[in-house]
Amino acid sequence: LPSARTEVAAAEVGGKIYVIGGYGKNGNLVEEYDPEKDRWRARASLPQPLHHTGAAAVNGKIYVIGGYISGVGSVDTVYEYDPVADRWAAKKPMPTPRGALAVGVIAGKIFAAGGVGANGRNTHANEAYDPVQDRWTKHAPMPIARDHHAIGVFNEKLHAIAGRINGNHDRSIGDHEEYDPAADRWRPRSPIPSIRSGIAAATLDGKIFIFGGEYGRKTRRE
Repeated sequence: LPSARTEVAAAEVGGKIYVIGGYGKNGNLVEEYDPEKDRWRARASLPQPLHHTGAAAVNGKIYVIGGYISGVGSVDTVYEYDPVADRWAAKKPMPTPRGALAVGVIAGKIFAAGGVGANGRNTHANEAYDPVQDRWTKHAPMPIARDHHAIGVFNEKLHAIAGRINGNHDRSIGDHEEYDPAADRWRPRSPIPSIRSGIAAATLDGKIFIFGGEYGRKTRRE
């Protein structure tokens, strides 16, 4: 990665990986990685420096949702990136400002669940963005409000896994909740075996994989 940074967002479009924003002086940087050429290049910067955002790709474009601005706190901004034009555009703001949220895509809509709200405490908010209509809708709230969690998508359902309470490293949780958009309903599922927050998730071959994270002031290898 050409620029060192943390608390970034990442998304894949057209076989290329885009690393977006981050904590510190590089908070508005966007860098594109081409696996075939094993090469990085700089792309158009975010309209403002952001970290702890959610990012998702839909219909060939990337959407960066919420996050923090250093010295300001949680934001409600939504930015659309067009890789072909290398251009950003502001979209309809999220109803509930928040950072350290998690997002997942189902049927072309981006669901944003949880995070830290403008008051510095967790929100139960579960809101969906429709890129085609540039519109947000509110849905059944998360039963357990949390931040620094991960969302995996499997069988047209969201799986919110682990996280922490009100940004407290010493209050990480292992709870796992599944959201069914068709029924607009959450239900508890099997908790993660080892508690952690600040994690990454990926879905592959019918399984949701969780990587790394923090528990207390220590990081995990699992």
